[in-house]
Formats: sequence, C-alpha cells, structure tokens
Amino acid sequence: MSTRSDAPADGDERRRAAALGISRALARKLADPDDVIRHARSLHPGSGHGGQASAGQQSLSSGLTGTALLFLGAAEPGVRDERTAHRHLRTVTSRLNRDLTRTAGIFSGLGGLGHALALAQRGTDGYTTALDAVDARVAVLTGALCADVRARPLGELGRFDVVSGLAGIGRYALLRGSAQRETLVTVLTALISLCRALPAGGGTVPGYWVLNRPRGAAVKDVRDGHLNLGLSHGIAGPLALLAAAHLSGVSLPGQLRGIDYLAGIYRSRVVEDGHGPYWPNALSWDAWTTLGKPPTRPRSSWCYGTLGIARALGLAATATGGDELAELADAAVLAALRAPRGEAGITDAALCHGWAGALTCLAPYARRDGALGVEAARHRDAAAAALITGYDDAAPFGYRYPEADGHADLPGFLDGAAGISLALDAYGSRHRPAAPWQTTLFLA
Repeated sequence: MSTRSDAPADGDERRRAAALGISRALARKLADPDDVIRHARSLHPGSGHGGQASAGQQSLSSGLTGTALLFLGAAEPGVRDERTAHRHLRTVTSRLNRDLTRTAGIFSGLGGLGHALALAQRGTDGYTTALDAVDARVAVLTGALCADVRARPLGELGRFDVVSGLAGIGRYALLRGSAQRETLVTVLTALISLCRALPAGGGTVPGYWVLNRPRGAAVKDVRDGHLNLGLSHGIAGPLALLAAAHLSGVSLPGQLRGIDYLAGIYRSRVVEDGHGPYWPNALSWDAWTTLGKPPTRPRSSWCYGTLGIARALGLAATATGGDELAELADAAVLAALRAPRGEAGITDAALCHGWAGALTCLAPYARRDGALGVEAARHRDAAAAALITGYDDAAPFGYRYPEADGHADLPGFLDGAAGISLALDAYGSRHRPAAPWQTTLFLA
C-alpha cells in the first residue's frame, strides 16, 4: 500500500521541534537514578507511588527499568545515552540477588527488567550475567504460573495478561529467542489451553473468564466475574502474543485455532454506534449470556478500548490471512477517531491510557492512504499538541496525573515521564519503523 506524503508544513515543524525539546527536558530530569528515586519517594510518601520507583521493584511500568528504556530506545542522540541507561540498570541489578521480585510480569516484575537488559545487550557482550539470572528466575516463575493455569483454568485477573501475566512474559521470551524458547513454548501451551468454552455457573464461559469484578476485586461466584477485552489486562494480550509468535515462526498445535477463537469473540461482540464499531472494556455474566444492551463507547487508548484491541486484531489478521478481520480493526480505529474528542476519555499524558499512548498507537495508521491516514495524522498532531501544552517544567517529572489523592508525579515507562519522552521522541524525529522499545506494547 502506498503512503501519504510526509512533506512538513511550518506548523508541523514547530510542533515536532517542541516535542523533541520536551523529550530532551524530560530526559534531563530523569538522568540521575538516585534523584529519580529520591524525588519519587518524597512526592507522595503515603500513596505507594514513591515505592514504585525504588530499585528493588525493578518496575518497567513506573520504576528505574522504565527510565533505562528511555535512554536505550530514543532516536535522538540528545536523549539516547547508553551510559546513562547503564547507570539506571546497574542501580536495579545491584539488588537483583537480595531483592528478587516474585513475579515475572513484563511491566510489574522481572520480565520488564529482562526486556531492558536484552535491548541494552544488542551489539555488545554486556549484561550476560544479569540476563542469565533473570532468565532462570523467569523460567521458574513462569512454570509455576502455567501449572496453576492448568490446575485452575478459571482464576484471577493478571494470570494471563500483558501487564503482569503470561502474555507479557511471552513477549519477553519471544524477544529473547533461543535463550527463552522453552519458556515461550510453556506460555503458548497454557494460553492455547484457555482458548475454549468451559462449563460454569449453569452455562459456559470462555477459558479467559476471570474471577474478579471489572474493577479488580476478587470473587468466588463465576457469575460475578467477567471477560476482559482490553490489551493490557484482557484477551487482546494473549491474542496479540499468539499471533506475534506465529508470525515469528513459533507455532504450536492449536495456535491458529486459538487465534481464531479469540478473534471470534471480538467479531461476535462488536458494538456499533453512530460513529462505527467498538468494543466494551469488559463483559459481565449478563452481558455475555444475554447479549443485553451494550455500554457506551469507552475511552480509546492502548490499555483499553479500540487502539489496543485493533493492534491485536491486526496481528491476528496478518497471522491468519483474515482480510475481514483487518477491515474490522481499521473501521473501529476510524470510528474512534471520528468520535468527538470528549468521547475519547483521555485525561492524562501517559503511554498506558493517555495522549502518549494515542500518539504511539496511531503512528502506523498515519502513514496510510485515505480517510484513516488523514484522521490518524490529524489526531497524532492533536495528541502531540496536548502533550506539549500539558508539560510543566516545574513538576519534577514534567507531568502530573489526576488521581483521587491529588496528583502523582511518576518517572517510569508505562505510567510516567520516560514513556512520554519516548513517544515525543518518536513523533519529533519521525522515527520509523516502530522502535524496539515498542515491543513491550506489542506495537513492534
């Protein structure tokens, strides 16, 4: 397919220059790992956010692993700095043996640290000892998690998702190649096993039904659970991994059938409004069993809503050759872009569910021909403008996020300044194809 012209207008150049300037400013604020920890701990000592940036948690989402990813992944030489990345990673890995996390998740546990270390190792012989330690621990933790899935097909939220569970761990294993091939096969086998209907509560539910309310509280009765449809916590994550693995040449018996099973849920549960197709964030028991009145259009972001789901469906369409599925995904993105801006529900700057996420998710669509390309480019410019306007140089990490307890200033990748800096860097430098740091989001 041909692409749209990238010839810039003067306003476009000014906006891109401003985006790069803020990306560099954020990098300066995040350069010293000790300062990052100290600021994060002092801003909200009682909220729990300070602890997210501690070296001991190795958090890609909100901690020093995420800030290291900034200095590893930026396109601009003024932001990319391997030495600074090494300082952040060294601070994390110095406590690897005595403060080892109990989870292998890519955003909340060791998988994220391994992901950053693997990107840092490209082109060098460094980080081998740390990566070996991470790989060994990830394999053990993943084996235990998969055993739990086999023993209890219906379980709690987070066992199979991108943020904490098997889909994210599998993305790390896929990145590692032969070093984590056995772990990847273990993950894929577990995810394929859930691609089926299970008898429960006097009816049947998908194997990915979770025993939690949509807001996260655990439940005992299957009728109080739900089917999560988002990319961060729902079935779009396993769908994306199964498809990405197949496209990378790793395909197990039942994998294509599993892809079609999960894609079929999106085909059957798509909702139409005046703008076009979309999906709810989750399906309750009543919504699943009775096909009752659908909820209104949710926020469209990476974590929940059309942008993340469309990425998973696009991968599935490529893996299976499903033109109809690709057309559905494109139609949903165009509908989300044509909905009034207020319906997008975006209220902050972050990658997860903010303007940086929209800026990043829409990049491949903005290079398309036709209405989708035009609308995606326009919305990317609007997202960049929102990030530029929202930048506060007086804030320790440049942006503040509306929360019930005030405003949390976060440094990390998924929920903070590092991810915003990377998104602005990619926009301002016209970086293409997708940068390696976007693998954690299933966007590369």
